[in-house]
Amino acid sequence: MREAIPGIKYSLPGNQIGVELCEAAYAGNVEQVRRLLDNGVNVNDSDYDGRTALHLAACEGHVELVEFLLSRQANVEAQDRFMGTPLEDAVRHHFDIRAAAQVQVVLREHGASLQRKMEEYAAKMCSFASKNMVVNIKVLVENGIEVNTGDYD
Repeated sequence: MREAIPGIKYSLPGNQIGVELCEAAYAGNVEQVRRLLDNGVNVNDSDYDGRTALHLAACEGHVELVEFLLSRQANVEAQDRFMGTPLEDAVRHHFDIRAAAQVQVVLREHGASLQRKMEEYAAKMCSFASKNMVVNIKVLVENGIEVNTGDYD
């Protein structure tokens, strides 16, 4: 893709532009994401599952790209079709991706939190406690779940 030309907007049919943006984010390709955005692509365009580039960058642990997307006004609370946010993706992949903790810090610095889903995470918190999974509990607490959160019982 060429450099941005003033007045020209890059577009594709349907959600294909969101797919292209997400593919670049998944790969951690900051320059491709920058070119797309500089050519008029909306930073919050999504793929067929409603996932944004921020979702993909967060779950893959691309800290630099997460910071760049946030600097370009990416919605830190964007929800995909499963109602998941970029922070939830980073938490879910916490033990799989080396930079997941760093990504979580950056997202929290921009207002992300799991607090709005306190009830959903209460059962996970209780399950982790019953299995003595202290590190998992710590990850949830760092991301806004209160340590005294209880489940439906």
